[in-house]
Amino acid sequence: GRVAINGESVLLEALPDKVREILQNRSKKLMFFNPDDNAPYGDVIKVMDICRGSGAKNIGIMTK
Repeated sequence: GRVAINGESVLLEALPDKVREILQNRSKKLMFFNPDDNAPYGDVIKVMDICRGSGAKNIGIMTK
């Protein structure tokens, strides 16, 4: 039930603005995504969709 960017907690409602802010000056609109193994799949997809809709062109999923 928690979303964080670079270790900083972000409210889900604030996520689109935060992602836009971070990506605005980057030439590569790349994000790495590290979902918790116990996170519900639907929640993970929702967060990924928010990031994609906020400017992320490529999303890398980190594995253990």
